Amino acid sequence: MYVGDGTPMDFWDFSGWPSITQNQNLSEPVVLTPNLMKHVNPNVKLLVILRDPVDRQVNTCTVSNIVAFEKKKASCIYRLYSDYLFLEIGTPTAQAFDNAVNTSIAYFNHCVKQKGEKLCLFDRKLHINLQDEDNLVPVLSVRTRIHVSIYSVYLREWFKVFPREQILIIRNEDYAKDIKGHLKKVFRFLDVVDLPEASLNLIEGRMRAYKTSKKRIAGPMLKKTRDQLEKFFEKYNLELSSILNDTKFTWTDIPKTAGVDYRLNNRWKIPKKPSRKLTPGMD
Repeated sequence: MYVGDGTPMDFWDFSGWPSITQNQNLSEPVVLTPNLMKHVNPNVKLLVILRDPVDRQVNTCTVSNIVAFEKKKASCIYRLYSDYLFLEIGTPTAQAFDNAVNTSIAYFNHCVKQKGEKLCLFDRKLHINLQDEDNLVPVLSVRTRIHVSIYSVYLREWFKVFPREQILIIRNEDYAKDIKGHLKKVFRFLDVVDLPEASLNLIEGRMRAYKTSKKRIAGPMLKKTRDQLEKFFEKYNLELSSILNDTKFTWTDIPKTAGVDYRLNNRWKIPKKPSRKLTPGMD
């Protein structure tokens, strides 16, 4: 029997470390999620799918939570997770997104100067507080969750515990281009038999599905916002590519999307009633 779990937060959310017994009364954690998982299942196989961190900040949003914004249109400017759209605390415009990104980067950089990179990324305050309640940054504004996409820092913690052969890491962009090839790669990694070729072709040919029927692809993000995000993530992408010994994880080969208006088309049509038969979407 094969059992799996697909909780993305397990990869990056280490903010509960002070509650772990071995970390109590410590200024830095010695035990994190990877250690706990290793203890429970030392032979677990881990599959990580990473997307260009800049484009994780854009492209889709939850329409139901956008009040009085293009009421009859199933589109918006960007995707910004629960702290921006789901809680209805930000204006859904490209400029508002730009302001939020600038504030997020300023807050994070200030935190790093005060506490260090790791402690900031593992701090629950960075994850859930939407404004700078300590007035450390002289700009009160909604923030975005840019910390989720600092892959290299989190991956280092997993590699401290698990050997490389137990972790398969692929790019979402590559999977989207060759679903069948990557499924075969996953099957080999899990040491299970391939599905019949006809079944793989059926999966690859199916319409993509998002997590909910309320998401749409739209744009554009301001060029200055993309430039700012690319500058911020450059360091971490280079670290990631060094850790994996693979320059693909700098995402320099991926076409830039800022300034391009991505409207809903037939290939990415959202079904009224999502079916389990649909291939998981490239969210």
